[in-house]
Formats: sequence, C-alpha cells, structure tokens
Amino acid sequence: MAGVFCVWLWCWGKRKPRQAPRVRHSHGMSFWKRLLPGKQWRLLTGKVSGIPDSFEGMTQAVGLGACSWADPFPVARDGRCWVFIEEVIHHPKKGRLAVFELNADGSVGPMTVILERDYHLSYPNVFQHDREWWLVPESRANRTVDLYRCVEWPHRWEYEKSLMRDIEVVDATFWQRDGRWWLFGGTPATPGGNASGQLCLWSADSPISEDWTPHPANPIVADRACARPAGRIFEHKGMLIRPAQNCVKRYGYGVHLMAIEEWTDTTYRERLFQAYTPPTMPPGAIATHTFNQAAGYFWGDVALRTWPG
Repeated sequence: MAGVFCVWLWCWGKRKPRQAPRVRHSHGMSFWKRLLPGKQWRLLTGKVSGIPDSFEGMTQAVGLGACSWADPFPVARDGRCWVFIEEVIHHPKKGRLAVFELNADGSVGPMTVILERDYHLSYPNVFQHDREWWLVPESRANRTVDLYRCVEWPHRWEYEKSLMRDIEVVDATFWQRDGRWWLFGGTPATPGGNASGQLCLWSADSPISEDWTPHPANPIVADRACARPAGRIFEHKGMLIRPAQNCVKRYGYGVHLMAIEEWTDTTYRERLFQAYTPPTMPPGAIATHTFNQAAGYFWGDVALRTWPG
C-alpha cells in the first residue's frame, strides 16, 4: 500500500535574491476559490527502472494544511539528489518554489523555500550549463521567461535576466541538439487565453541567450491532449520522449509521453508513446501533470478532490 509522508520544515534564506522586473495584473476570484482550493496536489515518487507502467503503488508526499506540492524536478549531483518543487499556498492562491534533499534511504530532508515573488511561480526547471546551475521557473503572470543563477547550492538563487519579455509562455523546457539549444513552451492561442492547447518551439545558441528564434512551424502542436510540457525531455531506448499534459477533460488531467519522430529546422512531428490518466493512478486521484526522473527515482504529482471543488 502506498505510504504517505509529510515534510513540514521550512527554512528561509537571509538574503533576498535580486528580483525580476514586475508587470502587474489584477485577477478576480470568487468567494469559494478564495476559501478552498477545490483540489490538493501531492507529490508522487517511487524507485523505478525505466518507464513505469502506472503510478499505482507510488508513495505520496503531502503538504501541510491548505497547500499543494507539485511540479517536482529532481536533480542528481555529487552522489546526492535534491527535488525542486512548486508549493501553492491557497490563501491566497499563489505558487512559490522550494527544495528538499532525498536521502539515500528514501527519506527526505527539511523543506527550504528558495524563490517567492508577488506573482505565481511554478515548474522549477533546474539545469546545468557551463559548470553553473540555472533555474527557469514558469512566470507567465509576469509575462516573462526569467533566468536565475545558483549562488549557493541548492538554496540561494539570484535573478540573472529575462530570456523573453512581454510574452505568455508556460513550462519552459530545454533540450540541446545539433549545436543549438531548444526551448519548448506552452502558449495561449489568444492573449490571456488558456495556455494548454498550443506548444511553440524556439532555438538559440545558448540556454541563457536573450535571442530566441521561433520555429517556422509554430505552433508545432495544437492539441490540448499533448501540447503543454509536463517535465524534462529524455531519451528512452533510442527514442526522444517529451512528457506532455493531457488537458482535454480538465487542466492536468493526465500525462502523455510523446515520442518525437521528426524534428528539423522547419518540421516537427511526434506520436503518443504512453499515457497516464486517473485509472492508472492511486485511488481518488483526478489529475496528474508532471513526469521526471533522476537517481533511479520517478517523480510526479497527483491531485485529489477537496470540497467543494
């Protein structure tokens, strides 16, 4: 039976990182949405070899009280493993980023909040480039794709620059190929619209460049079943796999692993390789929208319904 564990210690850094430029927006919110989240996201993890057939039997990690944990990005470094996550505080509803260490015995260390702004943050995409560690979170609410540099691993990150400005991009995901870096991101079909139905692609000579060239076939995917990114791209048995969110029934309803079949400077094509939806998840689950792996562990997330959502 899946175990359920809680991590409940927060640590705050003494110095505030330099902040990204702020673009202000106002959003209406109903009484019930202010009072209750409607659903709570939890982390899913399990020791795996390869791609799991389902998420059943995975261990759940649950945040305390009215908060959700989601978007886990594990990073293996120097024989140790850290997991970067989105923590959503539902009163008011706003995401911030945190990290904890996964110990060798499978237990977890204390949680540390690493980045918080006055707008929503999620999808803590951490990667290494030129011997430095970088973080690109989802910051659509600020209309930017922002880059942060690690100044003290893994808890202190400073704003470096904005890779893109005045643009609505969600869940920026990188891959290096043929001497160039590529950025996949979900975009709305119309300004301010839903960003789960389109996937766009850009390229640059470096992942920390401010000069990104859009792919001529953009949007390269226009399908709510498989557009929005759901985690890092990875290789599996000679295939390049792109995790994608299935948002047909609701936001984050499931995860589709998409096998990239054709990818050139002018074309892009992929096919469904494997799907995860609530019937393949723990009892009571209504959604899942992240798929990542590191150090022999799978990391994902799962949402459970809470009254009255």
